[in-house]
Amino acid sequence: MRLLACALIISIEPGLALAQPAFPAPRLDRDIQPLEPPRPVYPPVAVNRGLTGKCEVSLDVTPQGKPFNVVADCTHEVFVASATEAMKAVTFPPKIVDGQVVVRTGVVYPIEYRME
Repeated sequence: MRLLACALIISIEPGLALAQPAFPAPRLDRDIQPLEPPRPVYPPVAVNRGLTGKCEVSLDVTPQGKPFNVVADCTHEVFVASATEAMKAVTFPPKIVDGQVVVRTGVVYPIEYRME
């Protein structure tokens, strides 16, 4: 069975999850890309129930590239923890304004969970 995520492709085999970028550009801040794509885990309860869903993960990024204020808004509650944890684990390049590294706010990163 293949499970896909837009923004990521997640292939699930028993006990194994892999993610690869599908279209990693966030919608609100198109110049920001994580240094490596997030790697959400397709929740086993969602697999067992055949659930698919979409999440919009809102976050801010520290000058050091670490996400904070991470909030996932998903079509099914079962995906919230997976999407949130995946985005908390990524690192972003710094945003430089007038030669200074600054906080980046209002980033929205889409993740879609689907089965093929």
